[in-house]
Parts: sequence; C-alpha cells; structure tokens
Amino acid sequence: MKRILWGLVWTVSLLGTAWAQVQVQSIFPLVLSRGRSSRVSFQGKGLQEATGVWFPAPKVALRVKSAKPQQTTVELRLPPQCPLGVYPLRLVTRSGVSDPRLVLVDSLPVVLEQEGNQQLHLAQKLPLPVALCGTCTAEGYDYFTFQARKGQVLTLEVYAARLGTQADVSLRVLDAGGRELLWADDTPFTGSDPLAVFRVPEDGQYFLVVNDVRFRGGKEFGYVLRVGQFPAVVGVFPLVASARQKQTVHFWTLQGKKLPATVQLGPGTWLRHELPGATDYQRSWVWVRSSPEAEATEELLEREPNDSVKQATLVDALPAALNGQFDRPGDRDLWAIKLQKGQSVRIVGQARRFGSPADLYLRLLDAQGRTVAEADDTRGGEGQLGYKAPASGTYFLAVEELASRGGPGFAYRVLVRRPKPEVILQAEPLTLNAPQGGVAVVKVNALRLGYQGPIHFRLHAPSGIRLQAGEVDPHIPKGKKSIELRIAVSKQLKPGTVWAIRLEGLMGKEPLPLDLLAAWRKAVPQVPYPPQPWLEELILGVGPPFPKFFQLALEPSEAVAVRGLAPAQWKLVLKRLHKDFKGPVSVKVVGAPKGSVVNTTGVPKGKNQGTLQILAGPETPLGTFPLELAAQGEFRHQVHHQWLRGAVLRVVNPVEAEKARYGLSLAPGQKVSLSIPLRRYPNRALAFTLVVQGLPPGVKLQAPKQVDAQAKQIRLSFVAPKDFSGPPAQVKLLAQWEHEKKQYQALLTVVELSPPARLPLVAPEPVRKPASKPGAPINRF
Repeated sequence: MKRILWGLVWTVSLLGTAWAQVQVQSIFPLVLSRGRSSRVSFQGKGLQEATGVWFPAPKVALRVKSAKPQQTTVELRLPPQCPLGVYPLRLVTRSGVSDPRLVLVDSLPVVLEQEGNQQLHLAQKLPLPVALCGTCTAEGYDYFTFQARKGQVLTLEVYAARLGTQADVSLRVLDAGGRELLWADDTPFTGSDPLAVFRVPEDGQYFLVVNDVRFRGGKEFGYVLRVGQFPAVVGVFPLVASARQKQTVHFWTLQGKKLPATVQLGPGTWLRHELPGATDYQRSWVWVRSSPEAEATEELLEREPNDSVKQATLVDALPAALNGQFDRPGDRDLWAIKLQKGQSVRIVGQARRFGSPADLYLRLLDAQGRTVAEADDTRGGEGQLGYKAPASGTYFLAVEELASRGGPGFAYRVLVRRPKPEVILQAEPLTLNAPQGGVAVVKVNALRLGYQGPIHFRLHAPSGIRLQAGEVDPHIPKGKKSIELRIAVSKQLKPGTVWAIRLEGLMGKEPLPLDLLAAWRKAVPQVPYPPQPWLEELILGVGPPFPKFFQLALEPSEAVAVRGLAPAQWKLVLKRLHKDFKGPVSVKVVGAPKGSVVNTTGVPKGKNQGTLQILAGPETPLGTFPLELAAQGEFRHQVHHQWLRGAVLRVVNPVEAEKARYGLSLAPGQKVSLSIPLRRYPNRALAFTLVVQGLPPGVKLQAPKQVDAQAKQIRLSFVAPKDFSGPPAQVKLLAQWEHEKKQYQALLTVVELSPPARLPLVAPEPVRKPASKPGAPINRF
C-alpha cells in the first residue's frame, strides 16, 4: 500500500466560520459628558468578544458591561480636561476594531430621550441647559418642553448628519398654546443640521418639536439637541493661522458678532478652541489650525474694500496664502499678483475642507480685466487653476462664491505658489484589521501631477508592525498609479489590541502624506468633510491568528529517480479547509541533491491535486536523500505556510552489474573470458556504450562497444601479451548514454587483473643428527 505523507497543520474546521471584521451599525447615546461616566450601547454584528473602545484621548477609564453578538454595552469616563467636539469612537474586540462612529463630547448635562413623548401633552421635560440625545420617530414627532424667562437668548443646535447618522432633522419651537415661534432646518454652516437662536418673548413654558424631514426613524436616526446660552459659532477667520507668530483670530456667531482670541500654534498644529457662554460649562468650540511647515507660506489677510482692480489687496511675494471672507451676498475679493514673463503659478482654493460653507469660483484677470484663466474644480470641488504669464505685469485674482452667498462664516483660503511636480496619494480602507502574525492590506492610488518617477513608502508604527517588503522594496513604479501595500503584524502583538499608525509616500526625499478623505467618506458617508485631525492616521486592530485554510499531502512518501531516464514522481493532494478558498498552492522543495531538476505544478487554482517531479541529472549523486516541502497559499490577503517533512528521494542508475567487483588471474600470453550479468532498473530497456578505463598496457580487451537494450549480460575477454608482467590493475567498466542531449555515465563494475600466483624459492634446512647415548639404538636411513 502506498503511504501518504501529510503535513503537520492545525486541523481547524472552518465551516460556518471566518475571520472577519466587527461591524457596528449604530451607537447610543451619541453624546458623552466630559468628567462623567457614560454608558454607550453598540448595535451590530460580531460584538460578543468586545474588550473595550478606541477613543483618541488620554486617561479614558472604561470597562465592558455586557457583550453579546448583536449588542454590547461599554461604560467609559472621560477626563474633565478632554477637549469638546466630535470624536471617532471604535469598538475593540478580540477579532479586531470597528470602523469609526462619531460621538460628541459636551460640557452640558446629558439627558436621554424617554419613550412615549410622541404627543404634545406627553412632552418630555427638559432642564436647561441640556444636551439631549434621542432618535427620530418614524412617521411621527418627538416633543420636549422647557421653562424659560423673557429676554433669554437660547442657542438651539442639532448634531445628526455631522455625527454620521441618517437623520435629516427639522426643529420647531412652540409656545404654550402650540403656536410656532421658530422653525429651523438646514444652514450653510451645519449642513442639514439645524442651528438657530431663540430670543424668549415671555416667561413661561415652551415646546421643542423634533422630526426627520422625511419622517424616517429608528436606531440609525439618532441626534443630539443642544439648548443653552452659548455662542452660536458659524466660522473662524482666518481659516488658517500663521505658524510663524502670534495671531488674533475671530470667531463669528450666527448674529454676525466677532469673538476675538489670540493663538500661537506650531506648524501643522490643530487646536479645539472653546468659547464660554452664560456659564462656564455652557460652551461652544471651533477648530483652529496653522499652516503646514512644508507650505512655507505667508498668511496674508484681505484689506477691505477690495472689490475692484484699483482696490485689490497686493500680494508682495510668492508663495503666499490669501485669507478672506465674503462679507455679504454677491461679494467678491480681488488680489493683485505681480508676475514676470514666462513665470508660472498654481492657484489652489481651500474652504469646505476647513469647515467653511463657501464654494469657491476663481478667475485670473489681466491688467485690462479680461479673464485669462478659470478654476478647474474637478479635484475635490475647491477650485484650482494654473497659468503661465505671457508678459510681465500685474494680474488680478478674483475670488467669488459660486452661488453668490455671503455673510459671517463664509471664509476662504487660497494658495498661490509656483507649480512643481506633485503627487496626491489616496488610500483605503480607513480601518485596518490584521490577524496575529498576519497582514493588513492598504490600497494606495497615486494622482500624478507632473511627477512620473517611482514613489516609495515608509511606515511610522510601534514595534511589531512593519511594512512588508517581500522580495523587493514596496513602491509604485515609474508611471504606474497604484499599489497594494501589506502591513505585517508580529505574533507578539496580542489579539484585541489597537494601534494608530501613519503611512507616507516619498517623492524622492520629499514626504507625501496620505489623503484619507475618500476613505472617511466611505466609512461615514453622511460627513463629507470630517474633522481634519482624524484624516492623518490609520487605525490598526489585531485579531486572532488566521485559521489554516488548506492541508497538503504527498503520495507516496518515497519515490525513485532513475538518472537520465525517469524522474521521481509524487502526487500532491490538497484539502481545502474553507469553501471559499479556491486559490493556488505553490510548492518548493528543500534538500534536493546537487544536479537534480525539480518540476512541480503545485496545486493549481480550483484544483485539489498537483504533481511533483525530480529529475536526476548527470552530476546528481546516487543515494537516498530526505526532502522537505514548503507549501504556500494566500486567502483574503493572508498567507499560510505548511512544511511537509519525511519525504524521501532515492537516486539510482538505470543499469547495474550484479557484482560490484570481479577478480581475474592473467598470465603472460593468456586469454581469460568473463560474463557480467546486468540488472536493469526499473526493468526498462536502455542501450548504452561500454567505456573502459584503467586497462594495463599491452592487454587487449575483446568486448562489445555498444550494448543492446535487451542484453542481460556482457561477455568480454582479456588477452595478455607474452611479456605481461605488470602489477595488479583495476579495470573500470562504465555505461555511457545520452538523454535529452545530456551525457550520462554510470560505473558498472571493477575487474581486478593480477598475474598468476608463484611459489617462493626457499633453501632446505640441513639435517641435524641427535647426540647418541650409551645403549641407545642408532637410527639409520
């Protein structure tokens, strides 16, 4: 019976199981109060192995209260100094980390919506100020009531779309008699989230009515309603502060009021600036950012009025960043830029990426006011144009709002610089999950803007996480546009751990940050421009080791290679342990002897069998050789290696003599004949040439030069000359043949020739007579 050699693998049944990412569909509540404990419920799939949450703030205390496959509850406490604003929150399990869900960190007291408030007379009472978390009711309304005093100015603000929920909220204020006093829906500054200011006309009771404009509802239609006496901030000017010096920035409120603050930030720094209201814990916040050091730009502020060519704000030197805002509907700003003949510039608009509602329209005018270039807004919709000056002179950049909107908060920033080769690197997915000892894959697309050279990569990550180079340095070759990068995770990193990593490209020596905006929009589609700091890092979760998905066997365990005639052959038998694994399995052989040739199909895609052959070449030694087989397959980006040990290769010649040595006595002038029986392996016909080596001088050999393929023995005769007297000699008989244009030789036997044995010439010893004794007889011969 043939022996089947199986590799040593974990026999894991994968039927009905797969290593997969945890999926969170919704969370509640959507608001966390800093300095206090909050219980957050996660709804989704595969949540039963929850170990905690990933939250980008230090000193967060947490514990898992309950963990079930479709619902997990986590209790966490944020430190009192945690900055206010929107944060990504991820659930961490032993299987990995989820995509982000956005939550609001607030300073207001948090109240949760109570069931049964779908009628006016059942309205839920709210203490002010408050941050209320609720969910829209399908085909209905949510009613709340509060007490207010005459003259109070209350800010009403909803966070829903800005938190990535599906709710499109409409908000109304009613008096005690049910008369509508205020209605709020979309605003340019908050998208589809309402923002309004309500001046209380009289002391008394008032109602808040919340509903989805399409009357949808459910767990994925959550919202946060903030009510209190805090600034209704709609924007900041300038959008970007100088990284070179202290600068005063102004925060604009919905009523057009400017709230100044002096900041000093390092290059590329982000800061949440908090603005207090009537009490210290009634606060608003806004992002403040500084220009990146790589831009090396001067942050210029517009000087009003600058609506005409004569009033244009002068740009003294390039590069420069132009900061302005549209003070009123229909406003336009002009900037004067001096260019030399042949000088090229690139002009890039920035607004919505920094939270401004402005949709920019850019034009470049010559001295006569004629348009010589217009914005190309195909890349991100922010407006971008390039121009090469045909003559020296002053040109004018006209910056307008595409829909002629304006007012507080409609700020913009425009970069003006000399063009240079550029690359924009877009990567996805946003959240990575790798099995312990496995890999995560990031797809990077390169938008080339004048640079066609290679793009290399480097990874900034903790120990145990590295960019897998493989056989070559991972890079996007010259002229190519994409690559799949593999990030390898060490076996020392435990399942259930989470790491923030940063991947960047290299254009020569210049670093290229990854643009994760598209990946964020895919993960949180309701938020087109998420907070910028969360676009700078990838989050990597470590899960359990990836289950083995194939098992390879070898049949038989031992095979014979006949030199120059027949290879050793094995059958590769594959068990596919997962129904979805259809890929190929490659095989490499370790331990094959020198001069042998290994040919293997591995196991092809979709097949369960393959072949392995080893051909013994002319230089391959005879003998028995232990082999090891290294099998490799890939499934869902994970690579499984399997070693098969115990396979044996035996290398033999196709023809052999029955005896390894023969001895003949050869006298001078004598003829001696010999018959050498042949053994053929494996009983295959092979014609060969007989080659003789070591024949003594003068001795003739009578033997066939060609041995027939069917011959079972070789008859030969040695004839010695009459004066033959040489010493003993060893005559080697070899078989020589050709196979696939290669010459082979095999030693058949050795014949030892020696002269006849001779007796040695030795002189006889003399006879000695014994001494006689008296009376003794005398011996006679």
